[in-house]
Amino acid sequence: MSKNYFNCPKCNNNKIEEVIENVTQYSTIDSIDKDGDFKYGQSLAEDGEVQNYQCSKCGFVILDEQGNKITSQDELVEYLRRIK
Repeated sequence: MSKNYFNCPKCNNNKIEEVIENVTQYSTIDSIDKDGDFKYGQSLAEDGEVQNYQCSKCGFVILDEQGNKITSQDELVEYLRRIK
C-alpha cells in the first residue's frame, strides 16, 4: 500500500485517526514547571476497543459498504484497497 493511501472525501486530508474507548493509559511525568504545567515523557496504553477510524482533520468517520463504522485493522485495510 502506498504512503498516500487515504484522501478524505470531505476535506482531502490524508491522515487517519484510530479512536479507542475504554483505554487505560500510563504516562510518566518528566517535569512540572513553575506555572504547574506538566511535561510528559513515555506513555503506554492498554486494553480498549476501537470505536472507529476517522479523518484526523475533519472527523469524517470511515464506513464499510453497509454503512457501519469500521472497527478493525483488517476492515480498514480492505476499505483502503477498495477505494484505491
